[in-house]
Order: sequence, then C-alpha cells, then structure tokens
Amino acid sequence: MGRTAVDGFVEVNERKVAEKVIRLYSQGFITEPSGAMAVAALDKMKHMIKGKTVVCVLTGANIDLINLD
Repeated sequence: MGRTAVDGFVEVNERKVAEKVIRLYSQGFITEPSGAMAVAALDKMKHMIKGKTVVCVLTGANIDLINLD
C-alpha cells in the first residue's frame, strides 16, 4: 500500500523529560515538557546520531517551573 511516515519511536520517562526542561531553562530556554522531549530522547540515540547534524524543535512556555519537583 502506501509508505509510512514514521521510522521508529524512542521512549523517554517523565523524570528524564523534567530534567531536560530544567537543564534547558538553566541554558536560557523555556520549554514545556513536549518541547524538551526530543532533547531528552537524544541520550538514547547517541549511537545513531554521532557525527550527524540533528535539529530538535523546542516549543512553548506552557509550564510552571515550580511544579517540576
């Protein structure tokens, strides 16, 4: 039939996403969890992306940093 648009998935737990939100904030980026998810997934993909150019879209500021504990 047709071609698929998805090559695969990477699962990232909530704690890792929260850690990335905080780390990105410390670097001057305010992202919501869905915006930091792609960056959080990079750790699991190191072997696949080594030596390649990678772009992650950081979205939103729909977040309350006080509740990230």
